Amino acid sequence: MLVLLSKIALGLSATGIILMLTKKAPALAELPETPTLTWSGAFKKRAERVAPDFSGSSFEKFLQRILSKTKIFILKAEHKINGQLRKIRRKNKAKKKDFGNDEYWDELKNEVDDDSN
Repeated sequence: MLVLLSKIALGLSATGIILMLTKKAPALAELPETPTLTWSGAFKKRAERVAPDFSGSSFEKFLQRILSKTKIFILKAEHKINGQLRKIRRKNKAKKKDFGNDEYWDELKNEVDDDSN
């Protein structure tokens, strides 16, 4: 049953892909051979739309500032996570020490010895 359902899903997916490709084939044929815009160019154009006063050097300064702030944010989050992990580890260590001081197992062993006599 599961094999049949997976085959049906595969068939429907393949059919959908084929339909999309046939529908988009004319648009794909009209595209130029070489891309006209690179990723960095697209990012710069978008940044210029958001803040049009950016030139090359100020854009790099802006990017450096954003990346620095992102790095600081990530480092602060990492520091807080490490602090939480330390607290959890301390609590677990304290719980383990509590179990080690118990005389429960000695009492249980004495009860078993008393019952067997």
